[in-house]
Amino acid sequence: MVTHIDLLDIFGFEAFATNRFEQFCINFANEKLQQKFTHDVFKTVQEDLLDLLEAPLGVISLLNEECIRPMGNDLTFCSKLTSTHDVHPRLDKQKARLSASHFALKHYAGTVMYCVDGFVETNKDALSTEVVSLLATSSNHLVSHVFQDVT
Repeated sequence: MVTHIDLLDIFGFEAFATNRFEQFCINFANEKLQQKFTHDVFKTVQEDLLDLLEAPLGVISLLNEECIRPMGNDLTFCSKLTSTHDVHPRLDKQKARLSASHFALKHYAGTVMYCVDGFVETNKDALSTEVVSLLATSSNHLVSHVFQDVT
């Protein structure tokens, strides 16, 4: 006999006129929540979008790759994304072709156009100057040697 009912309120998915890296992260988290809910209660219907986001050559992988390239930039990331996944059903090809600095994903709640301006810089995991200074003065010779010229 069932003695309780579970509820999940999924909120926070948004699409603005200009959607940048932070909005991408929020919507990615909401895709994960939506996928968990859908998988547990109904069936896996968002799998293809999550694959597009998380696969070895997915959105996040391509962005991380662009971040470690010496001359990595937002437009190259966007170009690689749209060319690599040109036939993916969750990449809105018509909207993506409107601008070299935008891509559009068909999320569970609708299509969102993302502006890649700042994606690469925002995604970089730069250490704060305080952390670098602290590591440069470490009593561990190897650690201090690695970080002494990083500032």
